[in-house]
Amino acid sequence: MNLYTVLSVAQFTGLLLFTPYAVDALSHSLPSSFPRCRKAELDTDRCKNVIFEKSLHLLGKGIPELGLPSINPLEVAELIIGESGGPVSLSVRFRNAVVTGLTDATFYGGKFDFKDKNNMSIIFTSAVETVNFDADYEMSGRMLLIPLSGKGRCKFTYYNLNSTLGPTGKMITIKGKEYFNVTDFYILLHKVEKVNFQFDNLFNGDKNVGSPILKLINDNWQKLWGEMFPVFLEVFKNLYITLAKRVFDRVPFDDIFLD
Repeated sequence: MNLYTVLSVAQFTGLLLFTPYAVDALSHSLPSSFPRCRKAELDTDRCKNVIFEKSLHLLGKGIPELGLPSINPLEVAELIIGESGGPVSLSVRFRNAVVTGLTDATFYGGKFDFKDKNNMSIIFTSAVETVNFDADYEMSGRMLLIPLSGKGRCKFTYYNLNSTLGPTGKMITIKGKEYFNVTDFYILLHKVEKVNFQFDNLFNGDKNVGSPILKLINDNWQKLWGEMFPVFLEVFKNLYITLAKRVFDRVPFDDIFLD
């Protein structure tokens, strides 16, 4: 079963939809395993480590009480990248994608900013050693004036991703209880050390053509990643908004951050 569907409706634009999950109304309770901190302790390293690291671990397994499926592995039904007209101009359709490694992150710092109830954020910095993206693909276009075509399985391996990210929004009151209304998700990718691309069945399996082209792709991985990155960024931004809202739209703020 595909847990997420991604449809690109235009260049660099994505729409993420969850497969319907049995989550009904507001004011759910957090599972006992979910980490909590008192508001007076939010600036302490202990609290930040507990919140970020344990929350990430729980997301990896899923939180059925809040209708959250596991995100390790994360399944993406479809992702489409349209041609841009630049030196790398590709039309690529990915199906049945599986992403692993997102929750194997090391936490390096974070900040809770709840002072202005109209401009709230939870921002943290983390690093992941390896993330894998496996999918069926169909591709056509060109890279550095060289035509590319293929259809089959692909695998992308990302090494040493460092990023700063987190939900932003404002406080709202519903039925006398305050909720953190997530309206956006900040993502800044500081570094990707390398991306290794593997496309099976390039040029209908002609290895005399496909093998040197694959080497060219990996020798110039920054160009191909630069073409794909805006779409991947939009997709995961919408994913993270949806994940955050599954928690903050359903659990009152004071039940997460205690007095």
